[in-house]
Amino acid sequence: MIRIASKRDGFRRCGIAHATAPVDYQDDRFSPSELEILKAEPMLTVTCIDEAPPEPDKTPPEPDKTPPGDGTNMAVENDDQVGAQADPEPEAEVRRGKKGGRK
Repeated sequence: MIRIASKRDGFRRCGIAHATAPVDYQDDRFSPSELEILKAEPMLTVTCIDEAPPEPDKTPPEPDKTPPGDGTNMAVENDDQVGAQADPEPEAEVRRGKKGGRK
């Protein structure tokens, strides 16, 4: 892949108005002579990007070293359960009336 950015927006070279933002082109977009012209142009920044896919990580995953039943891997299934034990129901409000009540 070939990435081209211009120092001035709209600068033309090899039949293309180049932008200041980098633009990616396929490797076969330019002939070898056009690519040399683009690379030699001081108004352009031309970068050839290697598209080789990254090597997959071949390191085996580490086994879980957490002892069973210690509670560290417990998941909460329902949000209503969160804090259920920490927030007991409020006590009923006690209403006090006048002594002797109504007659």
